[in-house]
Amino acid sequence: MSNSISSSTQLVYNTGYQTFVRFNLMNNFCQNATEDTLMRFVTHCFDSLNLSYQTIKLYLCGIRHHLLLQGIPNPFASDVKLQRLHMLLNGIKRQHRSSRPSRKPITTNILLDLVTTLQKGMFSPYSDLLISTVCVVAFFGFLRCAEFTCKSSFDPESNLCLSDLKVHKDHAVLTLKQSKTDPFRRGIGIKLFRNNATLCPLKQLASYLCLRNRNFNNNPQDPLFVMENGNALTRSYFLAMLKDLLNRSGHADSGITGHSFRIGAATSAATARIEDHLIKCMGRWSSDSYLRYIRTSDSAIQHAQLSMLQSK
Repeated sequence: MSNSISSSTQLVYNTGYQTFVRFNLMNNFCQNATEDTLMRFVTHCFDSLNLSYQTIKLYLCGIRHHLLLQGIPNPFASDVKLQRLHMLLNGIKRQHRSSRPSRKPITTNILLDLVTTLQKGMFSPYSDLLISTVCVVAFFGFLRCAEFTCKSSFDPESNLCLSDLKVHKDHAVLTLKQSKTDPFRRGIGIKLFRNNATLCPLKQLASYLCLRNRNFNNNPQDPLFVMENGNALTRSYFLAMLKDLLNRSGHADSGITGHSFRIGAATSAATARIEDHLIKCMGRWSSDSYLRYIRTSDSAIQHAQLSMLQSK
């Protein structure tokens, strides 16, 4: 039952439940999750802890999860009994204004600027090739940052290994052992085709693998992307390098993050008028949620409005 959710979700749920337990102890409340107690806890999270609506909802899910593990009747089973709690949450949702800056896309043009800057030399020959390869692969693979980096320690059961990449004549297949859209770990094969351009994932991978295997071990279970010290590429290291690279290539303070490759890939695909079902397929979306990743420019809206004049 504990393994019914991913390890990252378990961490959030545990944090939420432990926060609830401390709150009850601090106020001499019983540990029963009554509606009154939950309402006081939610108010505490919003007013005192300054948590967002989304985080509070996750904390409530964590409380429910732990109560189920303990065999305690689920107080969330009937919406009728918790109408006041739902009203409170709706009020918080209406008041809450996210301070999180909007994440902007790394489109084809921005990616070309980044790779060109790296090819001229920025860090070291190895790091330049590593970062450029990761950027190109992340873009054409519609990858999330967590899918090509690790948080701290490398885990061959979930992170990318050398054995997860198969290179063929005209394409490469990158196998993700787990991802957000593959919760049951069936594995997803992402095909990256040769395009013979500057932003060619196959050429980038071939050059990187040649240099990587010359400098480090090439055991099949070793990390695919390794830093110059031989350790697996971490999220913090990549984002620090990306920020420095953005500054040097003229895209500083642009709201770009590690998730911007996936957003940029969807945006660039839509700009290129690629059909919706292909965008969903390339991004591994099972619903129309990919639409919120597409950033529409003012010029595109202007062109669409002008086109409307031609429809008769």
